[in-house]
Amino acid sequence: MTVMERIDKEYSGMSRAQQKIVHYLQENQKDLLFDSLAAFSKKAGSSEATVVRFAYHLGYSGYTELQKSLQAELLCGTEDAKNAEQPLDESPFAAFTDDACRRVKQTMDKLDTEELQKACDALMEAENVMIIGYLHSFGMAAQLFHMLDDVRPFVDFSRLLSDTYEVSRRMHKNAAVVVVSFAPHYRYSYDLIRRAAERQCKVILMTDNRLNPLAKYADHLLLAETFHDREAKCLDVTPAVHLAHMMIRCITASYPEQVARHQRTALKRFEEYLE
Repeated sequence: MTVMERIDKEYSGMSRAQQKIVHYLQENQKDLLFDSLAAFSKKAGSSEATVVRFAYHLGYSGYTELQKSLQAELLCGTEDAKNAEQPLDESPFAAFTDDACRRVKQTMDKLDTEELQKACDALMEAENVMIIGYLHSFGMAAQLFHMLDDVRPFVDFSRLLSDTYEVSRRMHKNAAVVVVSFAPHYRYSYDLIRRAAERQCKVILMTDNRLNPLAKYADHLLLAETFHDREAKCLDVTPAVHLAHMMIRCITASYPEQVARHQRTALKRFEEYLE
């Protein structure tokens, strides 16, 4: 049984302090791989004694054995990946996977890093951020909302076309508006992006085509290759998800103190909600 499998099995019987360590590990396993007990405890917001008791609860003799077990699993996983011989083309979905990988690569190869940095600066310097995305763009807009909400305060998401009044109220010259718009539904965001430009918001457009008619209202344009599967009637936004991840990486690298300060308060709110 792997370390994470043990954690899944034992989670319900853990104390709240031990469960807090689990929540931290879900995003930061690398810290457990390399940090000393003192360093890991500090990062996880826990005491050294609690971390040791956490290791005991999982059946290990202490923090060192827990750490070595995870290191061994990582090494084993690396070797397994090297030795894997089953070809991808045996899967009936291989063509879809290959296409998605190709679109991600094209998006990253064409990425204008200077434009990306300017867009991230605009997002972090704004008083508030409004995200707009409807129909096929809704899922990506929701993903971006959760990503940005984790690195800065006052992020809102317009979920419904009927939210026009509330959205307009939050548009002003010190706000940033992110419009997520993919074909064939450009027109649903047209009135709002035009209003954002008229109110002197910083407008960031994430879209699939430079010829999007909304582009003329945008201060910053971020392009991602998407695929509209007409047979399945769905939109593959895999490259756009990677682009959003690049935005968050750019923000955390450029504004580490601001992001850390927000995440400390956000974590506190989350813990209060659980209680």
